[in-house]
Amino acid sequence: MSEHQQVQAADQEGIGHKVPVTIDNRTVEIQAREYVVSQLKAALGVDPSRELEQVVGGNLVALDDNSKIHIRGGEVFVSHVRGGGSSHGD
Repeated sequence: MSEHQQVQAADQEGIGHKVPVTIDNRTVEIQAREYVVSQLKAALGVDPSRELEQVVGGNLVALDDNSKIHIRGGEVFVSHVRGGGSSHGD
């Protein structure tokens, strides 16, 4: 197998075509496939220390770093600094 054929075969192993998704009001193209959320952050260019949420039906749904998500295209995500507790100053 030539080097070119090996690269093509590697590209086709369980990886879909590139699709647009939105992260923090910018559109990026990533492979359409299943990701562990921590891998998705890397694909989106999100710092691993940030929390990732998906916009679903107008609501923000927090995504656990160890959960899986299937990307089909058109998904909208928001990242932010993780909340550690109450912001109320009593």
